[in-house]
Amino acid sequence: KGAVATTPAYPAYYRPAVTSDGSRLAVQVLDQGWAVGVRTFALPSGNAISGFVAGGTAPRWSPDGQRVAMSTPHGGPIR
Repeated sequence: KGAVATTPAYPAYYRPAVTSDGSRLAVQVLDQGWAVGVRTFALPSGNAISGFVAGGTAPRWSPDGQRVAMSTPHGGPIR
């Protein structure tokens, strides 16, 4: 079997948000700045957080669990 991807040990994790069906987690991390990443539990890489958006904070899932919203600093991209 192949290697399982894991998330690096970031200095801090904040504001976890889980989808209503429990399949995905969005979390704010602090490394050299804030970022928001997503973890999908059902995938083989389910131990890894990916899809990081630099500058993102305070993630929240849409009611259907298909989209994640977050705050970004002034002048940052809207995603």
